[in-house]
Amino acid sequence: MSSSGSSDFDGRDEIRFGLVTATQSTLGKGMVRCAETAIEDINDNGGIAGKDAKLVVGDTKADPQEGLTAYQELRDSEEIDVLSGIWISEVGMTLLERIARDNMVTMATAMGTPEATKKVDENYEKYKYYFRSQVHTNQMVEWSKDYIQEYMLEQFDVGRVGLLVEDALWTEPYGAGLRDFFENETDVTLAYDERPATDTNDFSPLLQSAADSDVDVLYTIFSHLSGTNFFQPWKQNEFDYLLDGFIATAGSFNYWKQTNGTSNYAASQLQAGMSSKSPDFYQRFIERQPDDDIVFPNPQTYDGIRILANAIGSAETLDPDELVSQLEQTSHDGLNGLIEFHGKDEDHTHNLVMDKDHFYMRKVQWQGLDETDPVTGDGYPYSIWPAHDVDADTSGVPTIEQGEYEVPPWVSQ
Repeated sequence: MSSSGSSDFDGRDEIRFGLVTATQSTLGKGMVRCAETAIEDINDNGGIAGKDAKLVVGDTKADPQEGLTAYQELRDSEEIDVLSGIWISEVGMTLLERIARDNMVTMATAMGTPEATKKVDENYEKYKYYFRSQVHTNQMVEWSKDYIQEYMLEQFDVGRVGLLVEDALWTEPYGAGLRDFFENETDVTLAYDERPATDTNDFSPLLQSAADSDVDVLYTIFSHLSGTNFFQPWKQNEFDYLLDGFIATAGSFNYWKQTNGTSNYAASQLQAGMSSKSPDFYQRFIERQPDDDIVFPNPQTYDGIRILANAIGSAETLDPDELVSQLEQTSHDGLNGLIEFHGKDEDHTHNLVMDKDHFYMRKVQWQGLDETDPVTGDGYPYSIWPAHDVDADTSGVPTIEQGEYEVPPWVSQ
């Protein structure tokens, strides 16, 4: 079976974009809203070679079998032409085999495991329909190493670190990469290393153990775990270490409210790049959201759908093999910077290129405010690293406006 559009492009009135994600999750809501914005922008600018773009969404409920059912519904009942989205690596790996069998051109926009890209590397002809506008875990490790070496170890007195990496498929190479980095590429001692289950609710023992291990920084890696009840014990007990790392939901504009302000001073890697287009898009994204449910955008989803649309419009076909060839030529100035994909003869085939000239993530830190921000509340997420010089006004744009790292008053740095 091939992608439902076949090559009958001229006779089509619309191009149907499928998106699968856990629609009720914070991240899922951001993905859907960014996809909706992308489709609107495509249609407002003439569509795809004069044809309308249409979005249809399937709910994976963050479960592999539910994800497979959602995809099959989109494929069979909604007759989608291409697929996007996918959050939770376990869901994505389940879908990958069916996508390959169906020749369904797919742009994964929120899936972390490198195992999917590894399959494209090892069996290109079977898995070539899979692309990713999101970094995978090994690329996140490389970014983390840059940040730790170029910023954290330069700015702070760090002799002992701890790792708190959630126990999930996508984090296995993340934890392994950081362990190897700390032990073999730095003079830092890895003094504490735990993998909490993804249903952990009480973080007090873990945070206490990190304090007992006398760490200077506790580096956390959470995606399944929201971390909303993670910071209170750190603040209440005034543990003498910095909290840094990656918490996926910490980029949400309502995270301060979700944590009741306990996320003050929390620093997190953000899975988003930046360009001169970012400030305007973020403002538009905020304006279109309900006041009581403002989440963080997923610009990878916006960029991914625009890239798919550009490929379809340029090729003027829905033939899967021809779309693959067109996507491999992508050079797209997107919200996340310059988006290009690794080629079939390179490592990370069909994954986006991540470096400081392309997509490059950034570190944000939540800080308390003297005056309440209408979007984020009494706290605000500033972009800390790397310093940026985008040709646009970034003031008042959460996670993009530049700030300086603040050390909690109880931490001796």
